[in-house]
Amino acid sequence: MTQVLLVYPKFPESFWGHQRALEFLGLHASHPPLGLLTVAGMLPQDCDTRLIDLNITDLRPADLTWADVVLTGGMMVQRPSVEWIIERCEETSVPVVVGGPDVTSSHEQIKGHPHFVLGEADNAEFVEAFDGMIASREQIILDIHNDRPDISKSPLPRYDMIRLNQYAAMAMQVSRGCPFKCEFCDIPELFGKTTRYKSADKSIAELEVLYRQGWRGSIFWVDDNFIGNKKSAKLLLPHITQWQEAHDRPFRFYTQASVNLAADDDLMAGMVEAGFETVFLGIETPIDASLRETKKLQNVKCDLLESVRKVQRIGMEVTAGFIIGFDNDPPDVDRHLINFIQDSGIPTAMAGLLTAVPGSPLYDRFKKESRLIHTSAVREGNNTFEFSFNFKTIQDPKILIKAYKNVLHEIYGKPANYFKRVETLYAHLGKNNCRTIQFTFRRLWAFIKSILMIPKSRYGRAYGKFLVRTLFRNPSKFWTAVFHGIVGVHFHELTVERIAVHEFDGYVRTAMNRIQEACQRGRGEGLTNTAQVLADARKKLKALPTAIRGEMRTLYEELEMALEGMAASSASTQPP
Repeated sequence: MTQVLLVYPKFPESFWGHQRALEFLGLHASHPPLGLLTVAGMLPQDCDTRLIDLNITDLRPADLTWADVVLTGGMMVQRPSVEWIIERCEETSVPVVVGGPDVTSSHEQIKGHPHFVLGEADNAEFVEAFDGMIASREQIILDIHNDRPDISKSPLPRYDMIRLNQYAAMAMQVSRGCPFKCEFCDIPELFGKTTRYKSADKSIAELEVLYRQGWRGSIFWVDDNFIGNKKSAKLLLPHITQWQEAHDRPFRFYTQASVNLAADDDLMAGMVEAGFETVFLGIETPIDASLRETKKLQNVKCDLLESVRKVQRIGMEVTAGFIIGFDNDPPDVDRHLINFIQDSGIPTAMAGLLTAVPGSPLYDRFKKESRLIHTSAVREGNNTFEFSFNFKTIQDPKILIKAYKNVLHEIYGKPANYFKRVETLYAHLGKNNCRTIQFTFRRLWAFIKSILMIPKSRYGRAYGKFLVRTLFRNPSKFWTAVFHGIVGVHFHELTVERIAVHEFDGYVRTAMNRIQEACQRGRGEGLTNTAQVLADARKKLKALPTAIRGEMRTLYEELEMALEGMAASSASTQPP
């Protein structure tokens, strides 16, 4: 019997992870590793399988001693964790096989010498090559990235391998691929330009598995574009609705879709009837020239603000992605984004800097134009708080980064703005959406903890006032308001901390450069303001949020040591 250990790599903290909100619920992960659970369902029946999610627990030496082979892989932002897993496996001589979107696009950048699976692993060729990968001492690269398997033949994910109560939501997939040509996106290259759907029977079977294992609550349909083929999506929805009705509606759904969803009333109504409460829309920017530049033409063909409101009016909350850094962005791009986000009532606005992702047409274009700048995989995979670009921008990057920080500060750094958007959302939803928050002791404890934070911070006080207003004006949405308040904690704290880190780091590095330049002109001039620089740095360090003060203290100590070294060097070169 082959002993197979599946290891899901860790995510760094970011907007997307909701880590601070999960802490209120006593959880560590939003979703289970759907890809690995699907691969586990493909393995030969004589395999003994175990799964470790590094977002929840640690990988122990005993786990690797037990394993005959390790399977891992993930997204670009998880690469440091993947490389750590590879290193641990190579230290203990355990074969390791790595797959997923990151290695499919950039396997040559991965450190170590694991076996690679490039493309969609739910493929017969992977199963056929599996034994050879375990036995081979030479690296095997299985390149099947041009294959587009029938995903209706994919096995049922092995949800039995996880503890369901460790996750905030379950994950399912019904389609792969996207027909649109957005230049910054690598999805068509990874999964094809034609959207492939599972059969309705297969999707219902997956719902049934989760139901029988006792799951009740949210399910994230992880499709990159749930409505990539509207006809197929419409054929699926009545089956989901019928199943939900037959089982007393145990699940609430959320997913991702293109903005042209708003142009199809029947499709939106079908999604609401099936149980979809939230949809993520790729809005990117209200700047028409930037949308045309990036070939996101489906967004040019509609009134974006009205499209968001239409989706909300029919009963679905809209979350959305926004990007700064297009060649055609105006200097005041931050004002355009802030006004749109506030007016539309999108509480969860995932704003980030434009990134040229390997495998995307944008990456290829910038490579031809010699505009690429080498950066880390974490930077390229997480555009949340890496305040830099991996390409040469047309606009001054300092202006764009300042605009980005201003967007974050306005939409999340100011709690009043966040709660105003939530209330705008409730006004648009009307009575069409009353999110059903099921009572659990875990949620009750999260509510109590959220109440306890009210007198302790500016965010807490704004949250308390928001709850009171909701209780009087919109009592049916009170528990939904608690949910939004807890989610907002994550965005607010992370925004305040990361901007403070970036600005303190910038201050220290600027001070160092200024003093070094002065020293080159004359040591006396360079050291004159040393004491004042250190005093200012100490003051800024003390003003930082407590959670990051320790992280930044190391940087301050580096500044202090550098200045002391310069002073000592100056003294030794003075004439007697």
